[in-house]
Amino acid sequence: MRDHAGEPLAPRLRLPGAPGTDVIALAEGAPVLIMTSYASVKSAVEAMKLGAADYIAKPFDHDEMMLVVQRLLKEKLLTRQAAALKSDLDRALQLAQEQHGGWLPEEAFREVGAALDLTPAYCYSIASFYDMFRLEPIGRCCVEVCTNVSCAVSGAQAVVEAFAGELGIAPGETSEDGAFTLRTVE
Repeated sequence: MRDHAGEPLAPRLRLPGAPGTDVIALAEGAPVLIMTSYASVKSAVEAMKLGAADYIAKPFDHDEMMLVVQRLLKEKLLTRQAAALKSDLDRALQLAQEQHGGWLPEEAFREVGAALDLTPAYCYSIASFYDMFRLEPIGRCCVEVCTNVSCAVSGAQAVVEAFAGELGIAPGETSEDGAFTLRTVE
């Protein structure tokens, strides 16, 4: 299977010595189309629950089979393209943040969107999801304290309070002299 990584696989439901659905676990992300002469709703549901991309009963129409394979290939291509676009968008947002002094103003979303043929709103939605992107100006030194569950159990709140007391600012604020920003992150 390694010689044809990512290409659709079409095993029969019943293979000698093992069910064809065993191929799903070995497919390494390749779409698996289960074919069978022993079609039933139960076997179709089981195959789909195990991760089959589709299920087709024999005898099948050749044109129908070709449409299914074309759809699977198109879905695989779209998945790869979406992953590449996500990677490009992340990198573009990082560069824009560096160029805008460590944060992303509205102008940055317009620039990135125009460069990648995306809407500024979509770019903003991605940036607002991740802590690594800053949507407001920050101080020259940004102090970030982890506050997720495992950090909270380890005393994160005391760390946040200590920094807030020492810096004279609350989480989400920047000191008046622009030296420090205190953030809580997950």
